[in-house]
Amino acid sequence: IQNHTHTHKQWYQRRVRVSSVKLKLFCIQILNHIEEENVKYELFTKLIDGGAFTASDIKGLIAGLTFILQSALRYDVEASSLDNELQQLGFPKEHAGAL
Repeated sequence: IQNHTHTHKQWYQRRVRVSSVKLKLFCIQILNHIEEENVKYELFTKLIDGGAFTASDIKGLIAGLTFILQSALRYDVEASSLDNELQQLGFPKEHAGAL
């Protein structure tokens, strides 16, 4: 599990070059679509610079953020605890706060 987390951290740090404001908007859209099975990827592509990300990158970002948000909701994690845990995983403070 520890190695798996380290791999996700490296991917996140390499791939995510999105402002915390755009990340927050991205998360709002994920929360809006969390119940739907059909995710509208073009909507997410418009939120971030689609040219800087491949379709696979966007799907990966959606999958990762969906997992984090669903888990936080399922276990009723307080915002401050989630923020702290994400920072310990290597998320920049601004991005952890946006989630």
